[in-house]
Amino acid sequence: MERAEFPWRRATLLLPDTFTANIKNRLLRARMIGETARSIALNGITQVLIYHEEDEKVRSTSLGRYITKLLKYAVTPPYLKKIIFPLEETDKYFGVIPPLELWSHKRRGTIRWGAVKREKMYVIIFDGEEEVRRAIGRGEDIVKRLGEGRYYLMPIHGERVIDPKLLTTNPYIGYYPFYTGQSPDNILRHSNTFRVLLSKYGEDVYTAARTLRRKVEGRDITFVVGSPFRCLLERHGKNKPIDRSLFHSIVNVFPDQTLETIHTHEAISIGIGKLLAAINSIQ
Repeated sequence: MERAEFPWRRATLLLPDTFTANIKNRLLRARMIGETARSIALNGITQVLIYHEEDEKVRSTSLGRYITKLLKYAVTPPYLKKIIFPLEETDKYFGVIPPLELWSHKRRGTIRWGAVKREKMYVIIFDGEEEVRRAIGRGEDIVKRLGEGRYYLMPIHGERVIDPKLLTTNPYIGYYPFYTGQSPDNILRHSNTFRVLLSKYGEDVYTAARTLRRKVEGRDITFVVGSPFRCLLERHGKNKPIDRSLFHSIVNVFPDQTLETIHTHEAISIGIGKLLAAINSIQ
């Protein structure tokens, strides 16, 4: 099946920049980010926003940028990797990231990934087969904001560059990661999506699915997960509990939890998957 079916139009994942802070081995950290990238794609996430979480023991800002870079590397088609990521911008740990094997990597559809470079008032677009050079047109603000002289991974439609924030699940070509450097509170206050927090303090996933089926159908949704060290509804160091009113729904995806803690990557891979399956099972 080349076309996945998801109930939402766009899905954003808010991920903490501390989500791999409990993994000290860099090889294992890179592997974890790569496996998480597969889970993100598997569950139809179209945008990943890495938010900042204060932690005295972790340089979370630099870690957040590294997570963003590896997530972008993972979603980049193999035939564009050397263009987007020159050898000097990678390290030996990039090699342990498992391939995503997205359908968009195998077959180039109408909307696909491309390497895009701006040179003054011209844009160069390469999709792995042919290169197009043309003048930047009116309204192409997304191209004008690109730095000159290097290639960037961007979704394209023909000779047109698409804003990565406008990616949808139909057709699904993958996700685009951004490092925001902002707190989750600030991001959510400026979001007009349907916002769901995955938390042990929420309504069990099977009950929540009955309501969510109707509310998320064809809409834009945001999933929010906490760090390995705390649930967002709890205080941790300088981080205050997040305001519950920022969420339309709080869902416990592990109502029969047998472990003391659920790791962030488990909340993404298993948790969102369970919620998606529960929503799709509602007639």
